[in-house]
Formats: sequence, structure tokens, C-alpha cells
Amino acid sequence: MDNKLSDYLLELSTTQFADANYTAARLSLETILQSDPNRADVWSNLGYIAYKQGDYLLAKKQCAKALQLNPNFIGAYSNISLAYSALNEYLKAQTELEKGIAINPNETDLWTNLGLVHFTCNRIQDAIAAFKQALLIDPLSVPAHCNLALCLQEIGQAEKAYESYLTALDINPNYRPANSNIQMCSQYHPSLTSAQLLSIAKLASSSIENDATNDVKKSPPRTNCELRIGFTSADFRAHPVAWFLRDILLNFSQQNVEIICYANQVESDEITQELKGYVTAWRNINAISNNARAHMILKDQLDILIDLSGHTSGNVLDIFSRRLCPIQLSWLGYPATTAINNIDGILLSEDLVSEASGSFFTEKIVRFNGPQFVYRPPSYCPKVAKLPCSENGAITFGCFNNAAKLNDLVITTWASILRKIPDSRLVLKWKTLSDLSVQEVFLKRFHSLGVHQSRIELRGASSHEQMLLEYNDIDICLDPFPFSGALTSFEAIWMGVPVVTLYGDRPMSRQTYSINKALALETLNNTTPASYITTAIELSSNKTKLGELRLSMRNRIKKSALYDPKNMASTLLKVLKDQAVHKPLNA
Repeated sequence: MDNKLSDYLLELSTTQFADANYTAARLSLETILQSDPNRADVWSNLGYIAYKQGDYLLAKKQCAKALQLNPNFIGAYSNISLAYSALNEYLKAQTELEKGIAINPNETDLWTNLGLVHFTCNRIQDAIAAFKQALLIDPLSVPAHCNLALCLQEIGQAEKAYESYLTALDINPNYRPANSNIQMCSQYHPSLTSAQLLSIAKLASSSIENDATNDVKKSPPRTNCELRIGFTSADFRAHPVAWFLRDILLNFSQQNVEIICYANQVESDEITQELKGYVTAWRNINAISNNARAHMILKDQLDILIDLSGHTSGNVLDIFSRRLCPIQLSWLGYPATTAINNIDGILLSEDLVSEASGSFFTEKIVRFNGPQFVYRPPSYCPKVAKLPCSENGAITFGCFNNAAKLNDLVITTWASILRKIPDSRLVLKWKTLSDLSVQEVFLKRFHSLGVHQSRIELRGASSHEQMLLEYNDIDICLDPFPFSGALTSFEAIWMGVPVVTLYGDRPMSRQTYSINKALALETLNNTTPASYITTAIELSSNKTKLGELRLSMRNRIKKSALYDPKNMASTLLKVLKDQAVHKPLNA
């Protein structure tokens, strides 16, 4: 094969890869190898394709071949690190990247990938250092700006993270990860108004809607079922979305409806297998192009397509820019606007809707009665222990939420509570809090507010069962704001721990509010930091009430709508049927 043909096939493979036509790209590269099997760049590219298709062992093997042929080929170090990381071999990934950096310390991609390895291993300050080094080399590196923002979120600096995302989007307004990430980050940001939240959502989502088309015009006639519903998500696994979804799907499966799940994920676990048992069909869409995904969904002739991810990780909102079925909705995983024009509505419990809610959404709010979620605890859930303060005499507050939610206003409010209850302490638990440098960041924040570090206990990741057991160390949970807990609040309450919350107009801020309301615990719901502080102090002073709540919480849940998936599924199904019958196609 002459050089011109090899160059043509290499360029062709790049185009095919950009279109997510991985099979064609692989065939083009393999054709080159037939006449020139010693091309390190081709082997490296093949490894990256295998990585994108989820075949991590093959990716590792092919990248290793590239490095064997040319130990100085920098691209292969980046690609093999991705394969090792996907195989959870992070030390090997780090080693390969450091080898590449030793050869060429001015390669931005190597530093960015090294930062990602550190980030995945919860070494947040090391990750920040790597991303900053990447930006020293190339200040216009959009991935480095975007990943630096992720790190800032993990240390509770949502405002600074938001600015980093804005910088990334100033450089490249069409960078897909930043467009979704900034919208997720904005929900952690405590001071953005509804107008600002909606404005950034519209701006960020405009780049997603490059392929806005109307591919379907009406629902096909149904003879074998009443309704065919599709769900898209990257979280059909041990994840809050799946925990909340499983009993709804179970009850849907007992009705005259067909359910098809479109899973954009490689991971599979017991929850995944359980969900598969409740649906008519299961489609894996993680390794195919958006075009192929769209054709697959069109072929399934759905009545309703529901996105469960919003702007969370692994979302496939790009395909919702197309009209793939008559009704396209958002639900469950992201109670905020997607700002995608072809998403017609968002399903929200009445509890999450305020008079101002319409100002947060481009979609129509489709309301339903009852709570936003139902909960079924895992079989391994521990027993509730005695009230800690009854044994040690001091109140222990706790929060096991994502550290990204711990903005300065939250920390200031919690510090005020701790100062007013001198013997009290606070336990924070999140995966990144195992990093000593991250611990130092949070301890300094509390210290600057007059709370000694001896009163703050920071815990890292553990098994789910161990995490639930650790609620036995907590008397009262403090909910972060404006992004309140959902599954974390259910788990705390199931373990007998009441949750003090602060809610506002954002639906995201009203999740724990909805749970407390269903349990007739409205006195724990607050609308200002001042009342939040007062509620926490008053509750901490009433140990008799705390003891009663601890012993009664599980029965409260069992007697509430929070423990009635059959009723919630029936309510949702009625709402969906009404949409299918009455809503005109937004063509």
C-alpha cells in the first residue's frame, strides 16, 4: 500500500471515529496494518477505538503494541492510561502517564489524563495540580479547564467551578461536557437567580441542539399494549436513579404497557439485573453513535420517551434534540430544566413545584400528586441503634451528601449551629474526604468560622452497608442547600435520623422538604438560614423528641406515601396516559 492510500485511510478513520462509526474506523485502520503492521500510531488509534467500545483488555493490548513498536509515541501513553483506568488499574495508568511525561513534559493531554487518574482516586489536590500544569502549557485547553472545575466542585467551591466552566465555554462554546457540567454546577451555586439559571441553561443547551429534527409525526396504533414507554439513562445500576426507579418499573411491568430501557453504561450490577427483569426490552447504547441511537429508538415506535439523566454524567440529551417520538419528557434524575426544545415536559411532584417554578424551565411542568420519590431500603440495611447523645451526652450532627453541595453559605450556617451548641460535633462523609489535602480545605473553612477541627470528623468512602451503619453515629442530619438530599435523606431517616432542611423555589432544593412533608415532619422544613439554625438548635435540645423520632421513623415511612410504589406508579401511569391522549405533537 502506498503512502497516499495509507494517509487517506488514516484520515478516513478519523472522520469515521468522529461520527462514532467505530466499526468502520477500525476496518480502515486494520486495512493499513495489512501492508504495514508496524505503524505505532495505527495500533494506538485501534486501542482508543476499543476503549470507546468498552473492550478495555483489547485496548490495553493494542496500545501496548504501539509502545512496543515506538516507546516514544506519546499518544499511546494517553490511550493506554485510559484502558488501565477503565480496568481500575490506576497505579498502572499513572505509571504510563508519568513515562510519557518524562519523554515530553509539555504534552497537555498527558497532564490532563494524569489529573483524571488522581481525580478518580479521590486525590483532588493532586488532580488540581495536574490540571493547572496542563493549563500552564496550554491556557486554552478546554478539557483542563472543565476538569479543574470538577475538582473545585469536590471541595465545595461551586462558585469558582462555575467560573472555570464559563472560561471553558468562552474558549469553545460547543464543548459538550462543559455544556452539561455547567448546568449541573449551577444547581450547587447558592446565589444564582431563576433568570440566571435559565439563561445559562439555554445558552449551554443551544450547542447540543445541532441536530434538531422532527423524525416522527404520530404514534403508531397499538394492538398488543396500551402504551410503549422508553427510558434513557447512564444510571441503571447502584445509583439513586435506579434505587428510586426499580419499584416503579416493577409496578409498570404489571400493567398493559411495554417498557424499553436505553442504557448508556458499561457497568452492570445486581440492580441492573433486577431492572432488566421488569422491562420488555433492554438496549445497550453506550458504544454507538447518536445517529444509531436515534434510528434504534425510531424503530421501537415509542409513545413516550423519558430522559432520566438531565445534565448528569453520561446523559444522551443530544438525541432528544430530535423528535424521536410524539412525547419526550424528563423525570427523576434531574429536577431542573434541560433547556432542550424537543423535551416537552418535566414530571414533578406537586411538592417540588412553587409559584415561581415556571421561571426555571423551558419545558412544561407536568405535575403529579404525592411525593417525588418512593423508597425501598436494601435487604442488608442495619438495625437502628440507640440515640448517640443519650450515651455520650453531646449532639452529633451529620451530612453524607456530595461535597460539591457544601458551599460557603452552607458551611457558614453549620458553623453557626456548632458555635451555639458548644459540645456538639459534625460528621461529614463523602468519597473525596479520604484525601488529607481535601480534609485540610474543609477543616480550614470551619476554623476560619470559629469551629475547632477537633469538632469536625471527615470520613471517606465505604461500602453502602457500612455507610448506612454510620448513621448510628448521628443524632441529627443537616441537609445542604440549595441542592438538597434525596436518597441520602431517605437513608438517614430510615436509620432513625431526622433531617433539617432549607428549601426555596428551585425544585432541586425541595427534595427533602417533600420527604419531611410526607412524614408529617414539616417543622424540620425551613425557608431561611436563620430558621434553619433555630430548628437545628431546638431539636438538639429536645432529646426526648429525638429519641422518639429515632424509634418511630421506619414506621412513619412505612405508613406514608413514600413506601407506596404501587400508588405512585399508578399516578404516574395515569399522567403519562393523559399526556399520550391529550398532548398535541410539538412538531
